[in-house]
Amino acid sequence: MQALSVENVCKTYQKGAFGIKGISLHVESGEAVGLLGPNGAGKSTLMKMITGMAKPESGQVHIYGYDILGRAPQALYALGYVPQNDGLDLYLSGYRNLLFQSELYRLPKKQSRKRIEYLVEHLGLETHLEKLVWSYSGGLRRRLALAMALLHEPRLLVLDEPTSGLDPEGRSDLWELLRRLQQDWSLTIFFSTHYLEEADMLCQRVFFLHDGRIVLSGEPERLKQNLGAMVVTVNGTISSRFDKCLADQIVTLLGASSCFYMTPRSMRFALSEMHSTLLEELRHFLHRRFLASVSIAVAPPTLNDVYLAAVHRQSMTMCAN
Repeated sequence: MQALSVENVCKTYQKGAFGIKGISLHVESGEAVGLLGPNGAGKSTLMKMITGMAKPESGQVHIYGYDILGRAPQALYALGYVPQNDGLDLYLSGYRNLLFQSELYRLPKKQSRKRIEYLVEHLGLETHLEKLVWSYSGGLRRRLALAMALLHEPRLLVLDEPTSGLDPEGRSDLWELLRRLQQDWSLTIFFSTHYLEEADMLCQRVFFLHDGRIVLSGEPERLKQNLGAMVVTVNGTISSRFDKCLADQIVTLLGASSCFYMTPRSMRFALSEMHSTLLEELRHFLHRRFLASVSIAVAPPTLNDVYLAAVHRQSMTMCAN
């Protein structure tokens, strides 16, 4: 069953600038799915439409078959949302924030208390519940926001940039918590992030967003396999001036499928296979062109590589048209 269905939604900003350009996506019940892209790609705009906080100019959004844009009660109760800025009252205790949230959903008092006790225990909030929220660390605030989103037992949890502003330890703790929630509670999770390594850890599928469009989607491992077995990265110095002619020559030398990323000081190439002799040939090639000081790295592809390659293909297609 589809937990989330987005059909051809479009959103424009003032002066006619497009924010979301005809996006369609589907999330199956029980999946963990990531919406990936850099700042300004349109992630938060799409999240606002998915949660019913903003209306598109066209298109539809359904949660478990119910129209969230029409404020269907079934859709609202099936949805738990953790916004990027948490939405907490800093001058109330954690417990009072949870009580206030339960009243918004009109939960019976007995059910509310039991649910709060359960979430507090499972999310590690016991020793902080009576403290004012302004004294919480960033990680604790995210845990409290997560408890509030789960209070009414939603089937779909939507999170907008959930680890933004957290330190590495806080990010790691939160992802481990989300992974456990999905497995133990059969929770459907849909989240946005620009930390691609996190999506690689948690997601069954990902959608790459660029300039208001979805440029690629699929299973992380399969997307990386489709890019190639290895990625060769050539990084220059501050005086380097890489160009397309040099990139094309290296593509031919390595037998690479493409140079999917290029700046004046950096290039990346996707290879279906990598032989040790190729690396030495590349060093000699660069040395003959007075580029001996550049660095060369060889590694398996990452989701960041997949994203850069997808944006490159999108740009080439748009140029061709």
